[in-house]
Amino acid sequence: MRSRFRTLWIGAFALVLALPGVLLAGAQPAGVTSSSGVAAIVPPGTVIRLGGANRFATAAAISAATFAPGVPVAYIAYASNFPDALAGAAAAGTLPGPVLLAATNLPINAATTAELTRLKPHQIIVLGGTGVISDAVKTALAAYAVGGDVSAPPGVPGPAGPAGPAGATGATGPAGPAGISGYEVVTDTTAFDATTYKELTVPCPPGKTLIGGGAGTFWPGIERPQLVSSFMLSGGWYGDAQYDGSTPEAWYLEVQAICAIVAP
Repeated sequence: MRSRFRTLWIGAFALVLALPGVLLAGAQPAGVTSSSGVAAIVPPGTVIRLGGANRFATAAAISAATFAPGVPVAYIAYASNFPDALAGAAAAGTLPGPVLLAATNLPINAATTAELTRLKPHQIIVLGGTGVISDAVKTALAAYAVGGDVSAPPGVPGPAGPAGPAGATGATGPAGPAGISGYEVVTDTTAFDATTYKELTVPCPPGKTLIGGGAGTFWPGIERPQLVSSFMLSGGWYGDAQYDGSTPEAWYLEVQAICAIVAP
């Protein structure tokens, strides 16, 4: 039903950039480089475009302009609809990594595989169930994960060990904490009816911590229900919306909570 509806989505995702210029999601502009692999801040008043021949190539271009090889994680989202990629942005901001796109079934798009080959991610997280990205695609993605894991993000690397004697390499430090694992997007909706005000809180399952979320309204008519608020509330994600149209119309509110096991 969602594909036939107009959609308004507002979420709180970990995507906070304070840039003096504007960076649009092609390649970095001439002379703008970054040794860290993260896209350099463009000069004030500069507008550049990052794009490709299609949505797969655009996602790969954004990744190539932002991340150096050896990222801890890469996220794979369904290419034909936005909610999984949008919800995954919070996790991608918490444990930094690009969001690339795939279709439901094999083969994996060439732009995506080329970027994964360049990135050499330690692990790959597939966003969504088998209805949007099949197990065959998930299995094929394992060839691009350096650690061979297509599931949850890795732990934080341990600190460097103390320096050895002159001319010798220092010892390796102890392993770091487990980091984030058990990533899950929990979704719920209100009734699809003509009620003018709707609200909904989606909690995380026991043992998991809320790390992000969002809310949106979906409607088939002309007059738009307005999303009033969307924020964290008592261990879950809360959203509410109001319909003030001149004629009653059926609509519904959807709320998503992004949950994970977070190591202390």
